[in-house]
Amino acid sequence: MATRTLEQPPNPASFRELPLDAVDRSYRHLDRCRRIRVGPALTLVFENQQTLWFRMQELAGITRSTADAEVRRLHDWYNRLLPSEDRLLAALWVSLPGRRPILNLENLRDLVADSRMLLRCAGGYEIEGTLLPERVRDRLIGLVGWIEFPFSREDRLALETPRQEWRLAIESDDYNYESEPLTPLVLMSLLADLGSAA
Repeated sequence: MATRTLEQPPNPASFRELPLDAVDRSYRHLDRCRRIRVGPALTLVFENQQTLWFRMQELAGITRSTADAEVRRLHDWYNRLLPSEDRLLAALWVSLPGRRPILNLENLRDLVADSRMLLRCAGGYEIEGTLLPERVRDRLIGLVGWIEFPFSREDRLALETPRQEWRLAIESDDYNYESEPLTPLVLMSLLADLGSAA
């Protein structure tokens, strides 16, 4: 499989504000294919070229005075978050309605570090993720960190099995929740990232 990379980042000053219709299309795509809510406080967004490039645009809009070197550092980090045939990566966000995420961020980060994070099939098959220890502070409020889900060929075959119900789960003493079943659109999107196991 060819190595996936983001396009080379332009200077922050060269970014234009995204048109509202482009923002709406991106968020609709995220909601349909990439965003999974797990319990009342946490949401995972599985990363790909579109989600990460859109975030680069957001960051440029927030920090237009950011040095070119800083944007390139973020770009290099984001390239490391792209999916491949043997892994998926998901950004983990605080999603407490009506509350400022920053007030809960450190507590939730500690909680997640001590949790089991799982892609779980109704038949009992599990793919366990881990919180990446390295983190770039990209100034987007509410970001807890990134979860890596390694995939073997057997894991990919399991995810490809038709009519199987999959959920995301976060398990710890203080936070124990499963998501709703992943929709066919979500599963198709993740399988496209992984490629065929055949």
